[in-house]
Amino acid sequence: MKALLLTLIIAAQFVAPPPPPPPPSQVPQRGQTPNPSNAPAPLSAAECKCSIEVSVKRPNGEPISDVDITVTAAPVTLQLQPGPNGAPIQAIQTPAAAGATTPAPLTATTDGSGHVVFRGLAEGNYTVLARREGYFAILNDTYATQSTTRVLVGPPVAQSTPVPAAAAARGAVAPARQPVQQITINLVQGATIAGRILDANRRPATATQIGAYRVAYQNGHRVLNQVGTPAQSDDRGEYRLFWLPPGEYYIHTGGARAVFNANGGSNYPNVSYYPGTQDPRSAGIVMVNEGSAISGIDIGMQPSPGVTISGSIVNTIPDGRVGPRGQTNRSISSVFLVPRNAPFFENPVLIPSIGGGALAARGVNPVNSNETQFEIRGVPPGTYDFYPVFNDGSPAAVGNLPGYYFARTPIEVGSDNVTGIRSVIRPGATLKGHVTITGNPPAAAPNRPTQPVNITNVRLQLQPRENVPSLARLGSLQFATVDADGVFNMVNLVEGQYSIVAATGLPADAYVSETRLDSRNVSDDGIINIAGDSQLNMEVTISRGGGTIQGTVQDAKHNPVPAVRITLIPDAPRTGNLLQYKTTNSTAMGTFTLNGVAPGTYKLFAWEQIPTGAEQDSDFMREYDLLGTSINVTAGLTQSNIQITPIPTKH
Repeated sequence: MKALLLTLIIAAQFVAPPPPPPPPSQVPQRGQTPNPSNAPAPLSAAECKCSIEVSVKRPNGEPISDVDITVTAAPVTLQLQPGPNGAPIQAIQTPAAAGATTPAPLTATTDGSGHVVFRGLAEGNYTVLARREGYFAILNDTYATQSTTRVLVGPPVAQSTPVPAAAAARGAVAPARQPVQQITINLVQGATIAGRILDANRRPATATQIGAYRVAYQNGHRVLNQVGTPAQSDDRGEYRLFWLPPGEYYIHTGGARAVFNANGGSNYPNVSYYPGTQDPRSAGIVMVNEGSAISGIDIGMQPSPGVTISGSIVNTIPDGRVGPRGQTNRSISSVFLVPRNAPFFENPVLIPSIGGGALAARGVNPVNSNETQFEIRGVPPGTYDFYPVFNDGSPAAVGNLPGYYFARTPIEVGSDNVTGIRSVIRPGATLKGHVTITGNPPAAAPNRPTQPVNITNVRLQLQPRENVPSLARLGSLQFATVDADGVFNMVNLVEGQYSIVAATGLPADAYVSETRLDSRNVSDDGIINIAGDSQLNMEVTISRGGGTIQGTVQDAKHNPVPAVRITLIPDAPRTGNLLQYKTTNSTAMGTFTLNGVAPGTYKLFAWEQIPTGAEQDSDFMREYDLLGTSINVTAGLTQSNIQITPIPTKH
């Protein structure tokens, strides 16, 4: 008996006592700060009993019925963690465990009061899509065909920042997590534009294509983009364009592609702008509001026989396309005629048939000839660039487009036919470049290494500054890669003016500080002139330790304004250098940060709504220049606590 008691006493010395219960402050509770390692599992549908109530309205509060609503759950785990700098608790989404499945989407349609309810939802993250044909969601500066709202359902969590009504209307900020989410979605109804098309004799013009076009911005230039579906006039010359978002439109006939005419007629499109002009500078602008129906937008087409441009295209590329049976084809792939000095860029005109009946009858377009005769008929007066294109069939390489070769020939058109044009297709220019990294990066945080630059990650992108065919853009739009020695090459570039519009693969503090082309500094205007089959050398310097700008966007009552566009624009003469423009959006708390800013003077703007890229257009900015906040940026320094107010735009 004594031996057994001694054995139990010895064994007890090796048995750990049970741990004391954790204090209440360490027990994870919903709505309180947990340790992420022991965060509670999301509630099931039976436990949560959550729901999403959707209300869809027009801006005037009128409900919208028959809106298709889709609710999709994302496979995530939710954790509650304290917000930054002592902010209230936030819901943090982390990926779910491997093999997690996504529940099937739920769909429903709004009733006559514009409502629909999804009940019995589990705790989690959901995406709510709303769509109805002919209605649009306002998405920053554009209109989208569907509205997207992301919501968290589950036990409530405090929201650190109130959501202004204007931001909520843009769908920019999701509501705080609640067991019952009540979201209101604003959609605007599309408008219609209708009228008649009359020919030069004031008779109905039948089967004539017409479209609505809106001004957009691309790398400092205005471009004219078609919106919606083009229409065709009926037997009475009547047309109707529908489902157009609110805004200003140019209405014109014709299109970017001419109509083939086998009988020797015009193969250049006869474009007429409302109310009846071929000059876009004289065109009228049609303004449509939400849900409006505009009628009487009649277009009187002008008599425009135009003139004929003719000549020859000489193909100097030694190899032709090889067909499946080994035959060689040296025919021209396509021909474009691009108007110059237009108030905005439109798609270059693709000419479908350059031979014409008379030329084809004489057999002057053999596929294996080095010289091809051409005719373009019905061309109105103006200045043009003529782009014949030859494709040798070789595959495209990264960073360039060797399979396509171009000629660029300027042509001045008046009242008489233009003959004797000789356009020679040659290999494009070669741009050889070198990238140098200089300067010191900002001091790293304690126990964190300084972010290095891997020069092979650097990518540079050129962009034509002029209106050119899309095929001519492809060689420059692909990013040029940089090797370990800092060398890059771009080949077969089409003659014209270019800009470096992007430099990627850089740390946040880095910026392009200098660009030299054949020893000429082009850093101010950013213009890179490339001529013919020239051989050019470029030196690009990337510096570390750029300036930083931090601030807050506030309204007139000093409330933070989230999800607005902020643009930083360099002062003259650097306004032509697109690399020195900076753009970001304010956070949910209205804050913003711009890193890697080159030293110099700038103006800082916040916008209620601005077309993408409009800040790079000098004509657009002339109206707002005095409203910007002047900033002087010094390398390596941070300017903080800058407060700016959103600017309402008239466009």
